[in-house]
Amino acid sequence: MGYQIQQRDIDIVSQREKQCYVRLELLNTNYQTIDYLDSTVISGTLDINSSSDIRRTLSVTLFMKDNTFLTGTTTKIWFDKLVRVKLGYRYLRDGNIYYYTVGVFYFNEQDYKLSNDGRTLDLKLSDPMVMLNGTRQGDLTAQEIDIPVGSNIRQVMISLLNQYRIITKYNIGDVGNLGNQAINIYTEQDYNTVPYKLQFSSGTTVYTILDKLVNLYSGWQQYFDVDGTYVCNPLPTLQYESDVFDADIIESKCWVSSEERTNKFSDIHNAIYVLGETITADVSSETCTNSGSEYDVTNTDVTAYGDGYIYAVKVNVANNAGQTMKFNSLTAYPIVDSDGTTITANKMNAGTMYCFKWKNSKFYFLGEFQVQSCSILVNQEPTSAEKTAYEARFNTKNIFYRINPNSPFTVQGIGLVVDPKYDGDYSNIYSDDLCLERSNYELWKATNLKDTITLEGVVIPWLSVQQKIQYRSLLYGDIREYIISEISIDLKTQIQTTKMNPFYPLYPDTILN
Repeated sequence: MGYQIQQRDIDIVSQREKQCYVRLELLNTNYQTIDYLDSTVISGTLDINSSSDIRRTLSVTLFMKDNTFLTGTTTKIWFDKLVRVKLGYRYLRDGNIYYYTVGVFYFNEQDYKLSNDGRTLDLKLSDPMVMLNGTRQGDLTAQEIDIPVGSNIRQVMISLLNQYRIITKYNIGDVGNLGNQAINIYTEQDYNTVPYKLQFSSGTTVYTILDKLVNLYSGWQQYFDVDGTYVCNPLPTLQYESDVFDADIIESKCWVSSEERTNKFSDIHNAIYVLGETITADVSSETCTNSGSEYDVTNTDVTAYGDGYIYAVKVNVANNAGQTMKFNSLTAYPIVDSDGTTITANKMNAGTMYCFKWKNSKFYFLGEFQVQSCSILVNQEPTSAEKTAYEARFNTKNIFYRINPNSPFTVQGIGLVVDPKYDGDYSNIYSDDLCLERSNYELWKATNLKDTITLEGVVIPWLSVQQKIQYRSLLYGDIREYIISEISIDLKTQIQTTKMNPFYPLYPDTILN
């Protein structure tokens, strides 16, 4: 839960005259306050970046008033100390100073300077990710690390953090959990488990292993929050979240002094094609006829259905709703989607080879030999002829049409701009539903996060990245919702630079495929 804004906070930020303070609290590894870096802050910059592994960094220059600011085991700056940074502002109405926590940091680099102007100390600090990615700690020197198939992802992450005792504060969600679709019928593994064996060589960092686990399924992220807690949670789409504040507050309080807008056409794509794994079948047949809604498949090698077997069949006609299938003179059984529900009509094309897994007296539809999907941004529902053309172009029916009449990047607006995704981690996507989930996510990134607006204005210390605000553009004059991606605060001038992108929902209410 984010900071709960009160009217007093808005009043403090909106004061024309401000008395500003920077508090640097020294912490032990249990995050307990043990001392202060009590000195005059000459200058400094706080950066928060949602796309960076190290989300929060701080550069600050201090007057070094005594030798306790030197690096050493008995001084204030050493390996076993952290810094909690707070920005404070005196509220002129009651005279009190109110502090806002903006991050917890580890010392990373110290630069001492002695001159006629005095002694200064330049500090570069980073959030606790430096203790996982090898910058400060995190390198593993043990033998190869193997994570077997079926391991619960969340439990593996917790075990890894506990085993190496680097980070003790964490909040890890059920990575990979898809709600109602708990089991992937192809692998017969839970969606929140490792789908294939993972191997890491000696010298791998803790971060590398965590990053691999987090990205086994799309839409998850890892970072350290403002309190220094390791967090792994779904990437927020903010579709049902309220705005932190609206355009009227920003305008009435004069929080913004300048605006800049950047578009990069080369990064815009409105169709994402993902090529996943190639399925290996146990039995194949190109001989298929039909009797109404029943596929009758001929293969003399099949005398009984094999539990867990994958059957590849070249269907002769498009399927009906409630389609069934049988081999030779065996019993016919229903064809269902991976979640166990009966497949919809026309999901399969005549003359195309499809894979089915026999399990629980059902033929589970896996898709074609080649796992693939395509997600396309459109401003209205495509016609039947347009859908047929897309299916022919991308050689799949596994297509998601994201309808957003307000987006300037739709196919109708700028033409079809395709970004193919293949090889690497993409080749490990082992089912059509996961493939479609990935292409949907990549499409959201390819359109939603490219139109960047940069604001300069007053410091809003409780504001953070991945929050949604409402803002009236000084350039365009329109009111829109935006997602904050980066924040930079100049501690001396008290000017905040905020980068944000127009908000589009990841999964709008209308979904067609």
